[in-house]
Amino acid sequence: MNTSRAPTRTSLRLRIVLLAGGWLVALVLAEALLRWVLPYHFIYKHPQFVLLNQEGLDQSRPIANWLIAPALAVNDKPSRYGLQPNLRARLVSSEFDVSFETNHHGVRGPALLTEPDLRILGLGDSFAMGFGVERHQTYLWVLARRWRQQSEEAIEPVNAGVIGYNPYNSARYLFSEAATLQPDLVVLQLWVGDDLCRSSSAARPVLKAEEPPATTFKFLLLRSHLGMLVRDRLRAITPIRRWLMDHDMIHRYAIDRLLSVDFPDRCSAQLEALSTLLAEIEAFCRQRDIRLVLLLIPVREQVYEHDWERAIEYDAVEIEAEKVDFDAPNRVLQSIARERGIALFDATEALRTYRDGGRLYFDGLDPHLTRRGHEVVGTALFRFLHGTPEAP
Repeated sequence: MNTSRAPTRTSLRLRIVLLAGGWLVALVLAEALLRWVLPYHFIYKHPQFVLLNQEGLDQSRPIANWLIAPALAVNDKPSRYGLQPNLRARLVSSEFDVSFETNHHGVRGPALLTEPDLRILGLGDSFAMGFGVERHQTYLWVLARRWRQQSEEAIEPVNAGVIGYNPYNSARYLFSEAATLQPDLVVLQLWVGDDLCRSSSAARPVLKAEEPPATTFKFLLLRSHLGMLVRDRLRAITPIRRWLMDHDMIHRYAIDRLLSVDFPDRCSAQLEALSTLLAEIEAFCRQRDIRLVLLLIPVREQVYEHDWERAIEYDAVEIEAEKVDFDAPNRVLQSIARERGIALFDATEALRTYRDGGRLYFDGLDPHLTRRGHEVVGTALFRFLHGTPEAP
């Protein structure tokens, strides 16, 4: 009896191995088909930097997120990290494909002028950096271009915005680099989406060496073309989408918590810390005779009603109308700016005014301003600085 069962068990094991091997081969072939034969025909291409040069880039502390890693360098400076100096790359996604270059200071743009008549230092996150648009299309360059047209002076924009920066990164960058860059005007950009109610310290990307193997495997799995194809199809089904969000496999918009009447109370600790930081920045600039202006960029759901409705439907949440306040974050920052004596330009009304002439934000997954959005913001900011009515 025992002798007759042995071959059966061996045969069963062999069948399992062959079946598993067949599935593995099928998955590899499917991934190869999606990745090399039909790349991004059926899935969203997440923004990523494609290097055009390798020589001279600092890769001593590689970043875990390989989509943005080529453009960033972690350092020991107070700002903690920044853009790679002398970078040549393209920033591409399903929604854009733009060139991306930095100078030897690690800021997006050409080498600095020796003695400009006016140097404008732009600080902030990916909105300031110009995520998804060409360098000359960013609001900072629009501002400088408008200024030159009026004064014919040598106006130099220095774009020190960095993807992932929060106000604390920007402040540390200003404090450490002001002596080198010597700006006459500082435009510090804040985004309603994550700069008013998040971390109260300078951020830094996670390094490869700090990433647990399980997290790395999960990232690779979810960023495989087959994984993204399956995930995108599954999240179209509401119950499955909820499960994926609950298990941190996809992200919520969570816009209902941001634009709510309880925003000031829920974010009181972060707002108090931000107020203190802005006071430090104002004192630093005043002591050096640098003009300081805060620029607030709204989330697109504050500008487009359709985007608000889409986000709420995606999150599958029920919203009570009396708990919604689209301008709650803006009013809080306006109050802080008045208290600290800082000039604030809130771009929300300018964007709402010109929202019907073409998209101001990308319409897909990317939340950033389009070329036209930057044009509206840059022009409105110029007019704010010069005390004239807004016009794109």
